[in-house]
Amino acid sequence: MKVVRYLVTGFICFGVASTAVANEMDATLPNKVSTQSQTADNAQAKAFYEQAIQYMTDSKNAKANQAKIVDLLTKSAELDYTPAQVDLGKVYYFGLGGNRNDAAALVWFKRAAELGDAKGQYHLGQMYTEGKAGLKESEKEASVWYKKSADQGYAPAQYYLAILYMAGVDGIEKNPTQAIELLQKAAKQGDQEAIQLLSKIQPQQPQSIDAPKLDN
Repeated sequence: MKVVRYLVTGFICFGVASTAVANEMDATLPNKVSTQSQTADNAQAKAFYEQAIQYMTDSKNAKANQAKIVDLLTKSAELDYTPAQVDLGKVYYFGLGGNRNDAAALVWFKRAAELGDAKGQYHLGQMYTEGKAGLKESEKEASVWYKKSADQGYAPAQYYLAILYMAGVDGIEKNPTQAIELLQKAAKQGDQEAIQLLSKIQPQQPQSIDAPKLDN
């Protein structure tokens, strides 16, 4: 069974997706082999990414710039710049510019997730929820990544983890109280799905909360 999902479906072309992708810029990149070379790599990775964002926000030429965008995101992602890895994963996941490739999306989401990126962890959880790219559909495995992301304060992950705690599926212990706490955290960040769900369940006692229906 799969949790009812509210995935973004408006990513039809780079022109449409540009604002949403550009708003998700968030960078971390620690390591120490050679401080000087690492600093240079970090600066280059960020430069590649920022150039890709510039092309994305050029709505008039977005379609013509699609190949450049993918190339720049790839160069940045290969230098372990996690925002680029996440955005490149989205390119392949949503098929932006005709680049639909679930296997490639999984590679970049997983790489970002393992580097500790909250958005990468969330998207990897979604891949497990949906059983994409040859992964065995597993809410339990998804919950591991949702929790890592939720612990960093990422609202969409808090919402989905709350759903799993409310449903208690796939060996996940049911925990309505924890679910409400997560929904409240997500709602405080403006997550509309969390706000709507809380408005329906808050008048009830935690023990009487019914989890949202799951897809078969």
